[in-house]
Amino acid sequence: MKKAARFSIEILSLLLLMSHFLAGCSEEYGYNSEVAATESATPAPTIIDEDAAGTVPSSGEELHMLTAQQGIAMTVGGETANGCYSLDPYPDASADIIYYDYLTQECIRLSADANLGHDPASTAYIPSFKGGARCFVVGDYLYVIKNGQPYTDASVSGNDPTARIYSMALDGSDRKIQEYGSNVVFNWFGGVAGNGTDALFTIVSIVDPQKAEVKSALVKFGRNLSGYEILYEWNDDVVANLVGTCDDSFIATITSKSDPTKTEWISISQERVLKDNLLGDEKESNITSYTIYDGIMYYTKEKSAAVYRYDILHDVHLESLETDEYEDFLPSRTMISCEVRDSHLILYLANEALYKGTYASVDLDTMQIAPLNLYAKENGEDVFVGIFAEGEKDFLVRVGKFTRKRNDYGTDGTPFTYEQSFEDYVLIRKEDYWNSRPNYLRFKYYE
Repeated sequence: MKKAARFSIEILSLLLLMSHFLAGCSEEYGYNSEVAATESATPAPTIIDEDAAGTVPSSGEELHMLTAQQGIAMTVGGETANGCYSLDPYPDASADIIYYDYLTQECIRLSADANLGHDPASTAYIPSFKGGARCFVVGDYLYVIKNGQPYTDASVSGNDPTARIYSMALDGSDRKIQEYGSNVVFNWFGGVAGNGTDALFTIVSIVDPQKAEVKSALVKFGRNLSGYEILYEWNDDVVANLVGTCDDSFIATITSKSDPTKTEWISISQERVLKDNLLGDEKESNITSYTIYDGIMYYTKEKSAAVYRYDILHDVHLESLETDEYEDFLPSRTMISCEVRDSHLILYLANEALYKGTYASVDLDTMQIAPLNLYAKENGEDVFVGIFAEGEKDFLVRVGKFTRKRNDYGTDGTPFTYEQSFEDYVLIRKEDYWNSRPNYLRFKYYE
């Protein structure tokens, strides 16, 4: 029984890596009032990220993902070569944009204004993230995408049905806001792609309350965010999600609403579907995890320890990576735990008969597999240290949670202090991570 419990903890730690941010997507808060700006705060340093423009393709044709392939909900923040942007929530479901600076090892608010807090004039402030909000970076611009809530919930007290996209320079200046009606809902389990220059692409749900229809549509947003252009629309009997890119095409999943086990993988351009049924005879419902990297889709299947490879551009299945004899561990099942990082896959290998699990990395340049043994204590249990963002030399990893006191103001201006739980992100050099050396670099947090 103890072995089974231990194995369950390993499974839960993997699920935690993949889903611990989902709770913020639709939470409602009892505290929902206007509060005054805080009076004592130090100005944040100006953020200059000269390498950011080099993190995206210069070609206007090549596409790449700006958020996690597994969806906007799985995106930790906006990644650059030297840092990562994220959101720091207040109890009333507003938030400040914060920046983890890898060079100075500081976590700062994205504002040079000493009057920080619930102030619409602050370059860091997001008035509402109800429905969910995430950051991503395109060249020298930062975006915050805030989801709306379905029109059926628009009349519920405290809900915010309006979808928004915020656009700003990396230091928070030059902010623009575009609002979209309650008939537009961003598909939180699909991602956002870009062409490296002036356009954003995603699949949204278009709600028609008159016809009681919800259709998935591939849409394009220009950098000025003035409206959107529908490029392709599906019938209302399926749900589509953007899950990757390959060269100048998008990769999407199409799932039947009447039978969610029926999912098809397709490639699509800005004008038309290029290829249906990408994986051929492979049953998509058997796929348990995946990632797309450099034109190759890596995926795992039920009751299999192998990592399968499919060349999207050439429509051919490649030789699979076998893990069933890895270090005498004899795994019976394999899961890809995150996207490719530093040209490495990260795998969770499970031996279900022995109730055991372990992590390993695969160097995609050499196809060599190696153990990963970085764990942190959380609630008395060992939890795998997963990668959440990648810089030029470092990874941003999570080693648990911590609490710190925060100051705020009530509706009448009365100050109060409360304790807030934070994800405990630290830096680690890439070579230390791959060699399982826990040489963590901690951030100094703003007051």
